[in-house]
Amino acid sequence: AWVAHKRGDAAKAAEYMAAALRTGSKDPEVLWRASEIEKAAGNAAKSTALLAAARKTNPGLDPALYQ
Repeated sequence: AWVAHKRGDAAKAAEYMAAALRTGSKDPEVLWRASEIEKAAGNAAKSTALLAAARKTNPGLDPALYQ
């Protein structure tokens, strides 16, 4: 998903990330990346919710570490 996102294919990235999120992962890095993908796809509300979930799991989340 992240590779598709970095290549500018927001639709494909969102498709791949949706599959990844179906696992129920609470990994803050995965949730943050999902947030970024949703933001790029134009889904601001979903992006905000995913970022909140990532920060709930890890309040010290530093997105700069995941770039």
